[in-house]
Amino acid sequence: MAAAARRRPGVPGAPYASAAAAEAALDVTGGPGGLWGVEERIDAARSVSIQMETGPGGTKALFSGGMRTVDGAFTGYLSPLPAPAARVAATLEAWGHALGGLLAARGYAGPFGLDAMVTPDGEVFAGERNVRRTATTTPRAMVARLAARSGAGDPAWATGKVRPRPRTPSPRPSSGCTANGSPTTPYAARGSSCTPDRHPTA
Repeated sequence: MAAAARRRPGVPGAPYASAAAAEAALDVTGGPGGLWGVEERIDAARSVSIQMETGPGGTKALFSGGMRTVDGAFTGYLSPLPAPAARVAATLEAWGHALGGLLAARGYAGPFGLDAMVTPDGEVFAGERNVRRTATTTPRAMVARLAARSGAGDPAWATGKVRPRPRTPSPRPSSGCTANGSPTTPYAARGSSCTPDRHPTA
């Protein structure tokens, strides 16, 4: 990257004198005397996102959905947002149009995503924006292509792994004997018989 393209944080249009100066500035970012970004902790009931596209022709929403997470880590995606979350989808789209206009005004054209968190009482907080193709872009394109070929319209879709619940083994039936002296369980060894105290023996 040319030195002229390395801008000083907080100083629009002011480049570093050299690439070395830019690297030196990055070395202290996050260090004892560096810059830190601090975010308020939000107890989120669910994580949501919207994927959009912007350019000279304007900004448009492509799709929205809910992010599946485990301990804060992304594990999959479900689209579209369910009907009860329609207000959340409208909020995401409004924010996305505002961000898309800002990006287009600075010369960007292409896809971008906006992630947000929804609290238990329904308040929506923007989390981050990804000015690129995201992990959901490719599967969405595949679904849209297959749906178009089959005439399925705009189907719901999901990605990610669903871990099956561990199966609890059925208790092994206890062995016993009938009144005529035969074992009552198929688990008794073939050819076994019952003793007078009615316990199977091989």
